[in-house]
Amino acid sequence: MEEKRNMKSSVLILCVNYRNDAETNVFVRAAAGLPSRAANIVVISNSPAEESGELESLNSIEGVQVLFPEKNLGYFGGAAYGLSSYLDTHPLPDWVIVSNTDITFQDQDFFEKLNEYYASIPLPAVVAPDIMMTYSGCLTDSPTYQNPYMRTRPSATKMRGFYFINNYYMMYNFYDFFTKIKHTAINMFFGKGKNESNYQQEKPEPIYAPFGAFIIFHRSYFERGGSLDYGCFLYGEEIFVAESTRLLNMSIIYDPRLKIIHRHHQTTNMIPSKIRTHYAREAVRYLVDTFFSE
Repeated sequence: MEEKRNMKSSVLILCVNYRNDAETNVFVRAAAGLPSRAANIVVISNSPAEESGELESLNSIEGVQVLFPEKNLGYFGGAAYGLSSYLDTHPLPDWVIVSNTDITFQDQDFFEKLNEYYASIPLPAVVAPDIMMTYSGCLTDSPTYQNPYMRTRPSATKMRGFYFINNYYMMYNFYDFFTKIKHTAINMFFGKGKNESNYQQEKPEPIYAPFGAFIIFHRSYFERGGSLDYGCFLYGEEIFVAESTRLLNMSIIYDPRLKIIHRHHQTTNMIPSKIRTHYAREAVRYLVDTFFSE
């Protein structure tokens, strides 16, 4: 039997910045201005403090805190740092959102709807919203609709295949280029890929993995032992969340009623390709050794 929750949910956004101060400013101010907005927003800047003077002004907004770790902690590393710092002085909120900076809230009632749609217990560990991707370059490595990231769990053989590809620099770059050509062509010729009226009627459904640009965690994920302490600097965060949730015997729900826009510009392109290859290889090796060793 479902149990109704009458209280308004508390929400924390963990926003990870890397040399995108102007963009982060826009995102935080937009999120802070929404109705029923997140009670608290923590910005974790992976840029050196001396390069991020523009972020200091965000501290004047009620509920916003800007943190500067001593080094670049990566995406989930930065988010984990921000959550730990927040919990030093606050209780665990109902929802914890890990977000990129290149996000626009398509729906001004986003947080009100989150509270409304998930007012009954039991609740999913993770909610994956509808993420519609836009991009300005010639090629993209992502479909227009980025969720569900994966509907079903990949096999151990497939994961080992990814590791083999990432183990060789030239092969990784060829695969990366092929992926961009494939997704760009699909987006160009098939557009949204589905009739808009039908798209609006879709209902929430369980999936394996959420897309990493904007992940909504319910507090039960952390209370049951889940964490953001991913063992790698970049890449593979989606599968880490999926496997952590699976091992906790909890669920991930894709909810197309919650809509955001992802202005995809690939911050990782600031990183030299050989270093990206290294991070990708380390991520797949970690995931295979930790979750797919059967």
